[in-house]
Amino acid sequence: MLFRGHRDIAGRPVLVSNRGYLVAGSASETAQALWYVGPGKAEIRAEALPAPAAGEVRVRAIASALSRGTERLIFSGGVPQSEYQRMRAPHMGGTFPFR
Repeated sequence: MLFRGHRDIAGRPVLVSNRGYLVAGSASETAQALWYVGPGKAEIRAEALPAPAAGEVRVRAIASALSRGTERLIFSGGVPQSEYQRMRAPHMGGTFPFR
């Protein structure tokens, strides 16, 4: 899923991916997305991207990383069931735990 409503440093609208990074330049129609699939296990999946709307551009990130906080907790399978809904990110693909 992509976030709309973000702007670049010049104030132009941009699409920003909430998972993974775009590949092979700004014309790419797919992105690589990081999915947590089990405790201590992750995989990279290809995902189709919608075409940018009028006045929007697609951006490409060249690096991404796991944080030592929340993402590490998710990666290790340490999110309590009572927190699944509260920790769900807007536009997040999949559900807790590892689906």
